[in-house]
Amino acid sequence: MKILRSVLVIDDNPADAHFVRLKWMPTGRVGTLAVANGGEAALEILRDPKRCAELFEGRPVPDLILLDINMPRMDGFEFLERYQPNTLPPAIILHTSSAEPEDRQRASALGAHGLLLKPPKPRDVIRLAEEYGHEVASPL
Repeated sequence: MKILRSVLVIDDNPADAHFVRLKWMPTGRVGTLAVANGGEAALEILRDPKRCAELFEGRPVPDLILLDINMPRMDGFEFLERYQPNTLPPAIILHTSSAEPEDRQRASALGAHGLLLKPPKPRDVIRLAEEYGHEVASPL
């Protein structure tokens, strides 16, 4: 079975971030889930190696970033433009209520790995874990 050892949710809406936690954590496919309240807060976290190690179980980046598109001050697209990982970048999935083809194309051009429609579902994290996760031994 594959799991995402760590996930960073970037969303300005605490209810949306909580809903991701509520739907994804019971699947057993996420080790730790951290939340950044917007793109600026996420960049602060991701640019601080000590903070990353604390939040992402000793790793320099999470396995997956779940990124809201529509946020004040810095939207998801601006985050993608400004984020320069110091190491192998994590998988970045845009999390949005917009199904516009233009959003998908722009996200892909900026390096995002995909787009996930809100609200999150348990099957979403299972699929993402299988694609971007790491193999763990199955419990007996």
